[in-house]
Amino acid sequence: MATNFWQRLGLAGGRFRPLLDELGRYSLAGLEGKITCPLLNFAGEGEGPLMNGLGHDFYEKLTCPKTERLVRLVEGGEAHCQMNNPSLKHQIEFDWLDDVLK
Repeated sequence: MATNFWQRLGLAGGRFRPLLDELGRYSLAGLEGKITCPLLNFAGEGEGPLMNGLGHDFYEKLTCPKTERLVRLVEGGEAHCQMNNPSLKHQIEFDWLDDVLK
């Protein structure tokens, strides 16, 4: 099973470093000024200060129309991608789209 996993990633040798190197190519760091469409930065409090801080730092560098939303523990959608409350996630997303596309 593990071999199939690595093969699907194009890393049949099972080495982790090449995977990290490949993933590093998919970064938006440094491109913040080139993003022109409205952007919703959406995070859950349960992801912790490190991850939320990284997202917020990226958000602060954006020059496009932007909205930031942190879902708090008391709202019940604080997990990664708000997996523990998809209804709340969708409500926030669709409200944001209503505002952007009015």
